Parts: sequence; C-alpha cells; structure tokens
Amino acid sequence: MARCRANPLARAVRADKLTLGALAATLALYEDPDAARRDIPVLRMLTAPLQLLHARAAALASRLPVAAAATVAPTRAAVGGGAFPGVELPSAGVLLAPPSLGAAALAQRLRHADPPVVAVVAGGRVVLDVRTILPEDEGAVVAAVTAALA
Repeated sequence: MARCRANPLARAVRADKLTLGALAATLALYEDPDAARRDIPVLRMLTAPLQLLHARAAALASRLPVAAAATVAPTRAAVGGGAFPGVELPSAGVLLAPPSLGAAALAQRLRHADPPVVAVVAGGRVVLDVRTILPEDEGAVVAAVTAALA
C-alpha cells in the first residue's frame, strides 16, 4: 500500500468527494430493490415482467399508423454491456413492415428522427423492442414512426 500511495499516478486516479458521493447514493438504492427498480431505468428495463412487455407492445402497435403494418411478436433482447455479454432476455416487440418502404429505409429514417429511434432490422422488418423503450418515450417513438412513414 505504501508503494501505491507514493506513486504519482495514485493522485491522478483517486476518487474525489463527488465520485464517492455518487457511489454511495447508488449503493444506497440497491439496499431497497423496489427503489432501485423504480429509480434506475436500466434495472426497470431488465426486470420488466414479460406479460407487461407484451401489453405495452400491443398498446404501442395500436397507436401506430396503419401504414406501419405493425404486428406484435415475441423477441429476444440482448442485455449486453460488460456485465452480461451474450445474455438475452425474452421480450416483446412491435414489428413494422410498411409495404411502401423497405425495412432498411425505414430504420434509417428512424435513426435520423429527432430524437433518434434505433431499431433492429430482422427478417425484412423493423423491430422495436419495448424492453428498450421507456414508457415515457413511447409518444416520441409513435411520432418518429409516423413522420418516417409520411
């Protein structure tokens, strides 16, 4: 420890008070699992029940224009990140297959929307996985799809 403490790099990588405070606040959230799921969006996404995801996907599909040719289907959501590489969770998605526009073109238009909507193209369809869409962002997704199809 003495050699580490004496190294000049130790001062450069030392955690400051703000970093330690943020770490303490985050760890405090994890003491209460309900608070963690409520207050940390990624945990809310990871722990969302499959039944709720299917209901959200159906509701989202019903809000999209008929031109989107939206259907609901089971999907697999990649957790990703350094903690869970290669792990997938069962999920639900809205599949878009507008006859007037190809999937790649629709996905490109969605990426250029404001805010951008990043979707997966699979099987000739654009897949919007609801596990990765916050409920409060669904209106923006509907607006982006509507604008992309206009």
